[in-house]
Amino acid sequence: MADAYEDLRITYEAMQRLDGWTPQTRGQQFNGWLADLLRAGGIDAAANQRSAGEIDVVFTIGDVRYILEAKWSKTKADTGQLAKLQKRVRQRLSGTYGVFVAMAGYSDEALKDLVHGDRLELILLDRGHIEAVLSGEISVVQLLSRLRDEASFTGQPYTTMADLRRVGGRTAIPPMSQIRPVSPVRRDGSSSWNPQQALRGNPSGQYVVFNGYQAIYWLLVGILLLLVATTAVIAIGDHGLGRVAAIVAVGFELLLVSGFWRMAMQPIRLEIGQIGIQAFFPRDTAWMPWERIDRVDVVRVNGNLAVVAWSKFADSYPTTSESGRGPHYIPSFGAVALCPLGPLRARRCEIANALRLYGQNRY
Repeated sequence: MADAYEDLRITYEAMQRLDGWTPQTRGQQFNGWLADLLRAGGIDAAANQRSAGEIDVVFTIGDVRYILEAKWSKTKADTGQLAKLQKRVRQRLSGTYGVFVAMAGYSDEALKDLVHGDRLELILLDRGHIEAVLSGEISVVQLLSRLRDEASFTGQPYTTMADLRRVGGRTAIPPMSQIRPVSPVRRDGSSSWNPQQALRGNPSGQYVVFNGYQAIYWLLVGILLLLVATTAVIAIGDHGLGRVAAIVAVGFELLLVSGFWRMAMQPIRLEIGQIGIQAFFPRDTAWMPWERIDRVDVVRVNGNLAVVAWSKFADSYPTTSESGRGPHYIPSFGAVALCPLGPLRARRCEIANALRLYGQNRY
């Protein structure tokens, strides 16, 4: 294995100098070199696979399948190149991950478009990651595992090697002595607590984020605005009761536009962290520190899955909420529904994993 890595390092240095290659032929060689790097780490990999779209490298780690695209050029990878790999991933079974290797890094626009997409399906690598593996600092298996943790817990597909070294992986829970208290302690020994606290309760880097859908609400806004325009034309051209009905319909449609606009501008956001659980809605906010929670689970409330916390303080929340989505007290449960899962771009198992990670044995 040591000999294999030495040969890979020699070839890599030659590729950097373009010693015997043009930029075009180096790109073709790079695919095979990456497959060799994976195989040197004990991973079954194959280069230049032709199926539903040509793939530079395919490989498997455990039961997880990856498809990899590579780009070695002077320019940063752009939105179109990442979108091409996303399409390839979606042509395959659910659970397949896309890995993009861009030696020059990624444009700001490409990263922004990827983060704001419907679902994160790609892990992004650059020169720093490749050289860390080649130097023996970290194995490919360890690297991809940590990058997947970062993508799962923070929603960021691109974590540089420098950032990985600094944070040490988000799965490592810091000691309680390092946790910043959320709220001051009163003289009677009880901590102050606002169930509708708008400020973030969890310290930076010590929480997992689950964002709500956004694109679908913009689509609904667009459809409704077209409907408003159509109904307005009918109202102008009609007379009598038809005009009255059309005017009423326009008012109702504008009301819906306002609601969906608010959801698009301020999508629901759930944060599960070291100190507690916090949910942000267009109007309401729910904050429940772990010290106030007896038990937490993901259960059905009125037919819909929601994060529900049992607590003797549950009745501190109102019994009604924003359109039935916001935080509210459920008298029959003796618990509070903190956040529904329906509007979130997350699966139940992902939220369950976060509750296990941070739940302090309450999940």
